[in-house]
Amino acid sequence: EKLSKLFSEPIAKGTDIHVFIGPEGDFSKNEIETFGKKQFTAISLGDARLRTETAALYSVVVINALA
Repeated sequence: EKLSKLFSEPIAKGTDIHVFIGPEGDFSKNEIETFGKKQFTAISLGDARLRTETAALYSVVVINALA
């Protein structure tokens, strides 16, 4: 299932943010269900497949820019 929500909405200062970067094959269905139960919001980084290090750096830069 493709995520439609992109990393683009403003983030209120002081908001707690947790970034979980999935393995190349994506998170398991069980992991996704667990995240949903914990009320985490799944965000897409786009269509490109990123290396773990690149995804982490990209996430931090975008969060900083949107906050």
